[in-house]
Amino acid sequence: MPGQTVIDIFDERVAESADRTALRYKADGRWQELSWSAWSRASLKYAAGLVALGVRAGDRVALMSRTRLDWVVADIGILYAGAITVPVHHTSLPRQCAAIVRSTGANVIIVEDPHQLQKVLAARSELPELRHIIYLDELAELDVPDRQGRTLLRLDDLGPEIRKDKTLVSVSRLGELGSEALGRDPNAVLEQRRCVEPGSVASIVFTSGTSGRPRGVVLTHANMVASINANHLAVPLGPTDEQLLALPLSFVFARINYLTAVRAGTMTAFCTGTDRFIEELQQVRPTFFTAVPHVFERILNSFRSRMLAETRGPARGFVERSFRLADIRVETQAAAKAPPGTCGQDNGDAVQARSAAGFSACMTSAMMPTATSHGALPS
Repeated sequence: MPGQTVIDIFDERVAESADRTALRYKADGRWQELSWSAWSRASLKYAAGLVALGVRAGDRVALMSRTRLDWVVADIGILYAGAITVPVHHTSLPRQCAAIVRSTGANVIIVEDPHQLQKVLAARSELPELRHIIYLDELAELDVPDRQGRTLLRLDDLGPEIRKDKTLVSVSRLGELGSEALGRDPNAVLEQRRCVEPGSVASIVFTSGTSGRPRGVVLTHANMVASINANHLAVPLGPTDEQLLALPLSFVFARINYLTAVRAGTMTAFCTGTDRFIEELQQVRPTFFTAVPHVFERILNSFRSRMLAETRGPARGFVERSFRLADIRVETQAAAKAPPGTCGQDNGDAVQARSAAGFSACMTSAMMPTATSHGALPS
């Protein structure tokens, strides 16, 4: 019988597939691999480090980072410690981050880099329950220059006193604390792990707030396991499959996708950025991936541009007509799906419908090589 908690599912997979590759990630420009057993050891060390910092079963641990290897290692580590993961989207403003940490009572937050750390420090006075801030990297590459024109932000840029802050803990120091705790007692995490039951809270996920103030949704282990099992039934994956994950893990959709991969023994590769998605799609050649419509449109447009650039003579006319026919089909399906009174109108609903229809009508044929034969995709 499949596990009743997220940790049960993870432990079962580790026991069955210990030495197989679980995760792939880029380091120094090259794809690296992490086995299921290595992932388990890393998350166990994470959990022991959290326990050494005073985290107890039922405590909330916030996690603010882009989608990357460290996110899932931390997530499983938090759950191993019997704690509750509170994802915070990496683009959140300081006040939004503070509101989530304050409302959940999180006493630890894990941040990706100095840029994310800066947000927490800006609202520190509003967070009396926050005891520790764990940071993953000492250097942040900014998408846009900050007010001082910097595109790189170092930990030391946050002030001369930053390294004297006793509440700040580097992820390497957390690992040391975990190793020391496990060295003294190999079962240092086991007692808190035993507290986890199907009805225990696994995560508090916040809505986007597009229709009002963001609200926290409490998800138990049973809730998440039900979604994982439903996904597994709907999409039959196995150890020979691999997904390329680019969606934010702060959104529950991406989170359930990576946990479904755990259930199925499927590899997960982490995309290093949406601007590199098509390039890394070619490198990883996954058997499946999930994305929002605009990503599929980007792939289609790249595919269209490449075909037109590489086609000459009469064949080019055939390609152009084929794409025009596809566009007509998309517009027709969009009009059929649009609410009464919007057909033919170029409003937001119609644009959204065209986007959705474009994915279903055009991308099926464009993506078939990935799903069936690992064929080449456009660059």
